[in-house]
Amino acid sequence: MSDTQIIELDEPESTAIQEPWRAGSLTMMAAPLVVVALLISLVVPSLATKPSPTPEPTPGGGWLITTTPQTAAPVVATPAAATSGESGDPEVLDDHRWVGISPTYPARGDVAEAVLQGTAYVIGGTGTSEDGQRVYRYARDGTRERVADLPISLDHAMAATLEDRIYVFGGFVFGQASARVFSLGLNDARWIEHSLMPLGRAAGGAAVWGGRIWLVGGVAGNGSWLSDVWSWDGRGRWSTGFSRLPTPRDHLAVSTYRGSICAAGGNGGERAFECYEPARNEWTRMPDLRKG
Repeated sequence: MSDTQIIELDEPESTAIQEPWRAGSLTMMAAPLVVVALLISLVVPSLATKPSPTPEPTPGGGWLITTTPQTAAPVVATPAAATSGESGDPEVLDDHRWVGISPTYPARGDVAEAVLQGTAYVIGGTGTSEDGQRVYRYARDGTRERVADLPISLDHAMAATLEDRIYVFGGFVFGQASARVFSLGLNDARWIEHSLMPLGRAAGGAAVWGGRIWLVGGVAGNGSWLSDVWSWDGRGRWSTGFSRLPTPRDHLAVSTYRGSICAAGGNGGERAFECYEPARNEWTRMPDLRKG
């Protein structure tokens, strides 16, 4: 028996056949990257130029989020502030700040104020021994000029403009409530005196409605609060007997608003806000003023 050797021959491993490089191969590999880069170039600029929310006040006291274009990083808008519970449609100032107008002048207090043909008049007041008679007219740029002095020294007087004249009512004359009335025209060299008020009155407010000047609030000669409402026609005739101010007080603000004469704040009614309708001879209590 012959010895037979069986020899297993290993088959050679197949080797990968390298194909020559083709331009299409790189294109297939780079296409996804190009698509991604294109998407990024479209999305990122839109995010970078996304307008940021700008809060604006609403008539109800809240904040409305609007957008203003700007080149800034994306901003997430915060929720609008809750609106107050006050009713009505209050007017909102566009600019919630005071702007200083130069030059400055020595301080004066307890003055009367009125506007005549676009210029503001500051009348009497306390400060120096002469301030009670001084009257200044202020231009829009803050410069002022002195006009005719009052015949007497006054502080805490009431003033309003009717038919191109400024009228000044009452006020304190060395601590006593006066009943005297004066007026001044634009180019007048002196004040004209008119018929007396029914009583001495000071630290009240004046407003014009229906071609008449109305006096509200203030104190009488004995220092007590006046709830009487008086009306003057500009020709020396006074009318009284109107519905009384519900909350008597002094140092209050008085003005016309939507056909009514409104009295706001003051000593004795710091948050009181009441409006009088002359056509109905009736006062209405409005929502209290906000705390300062």
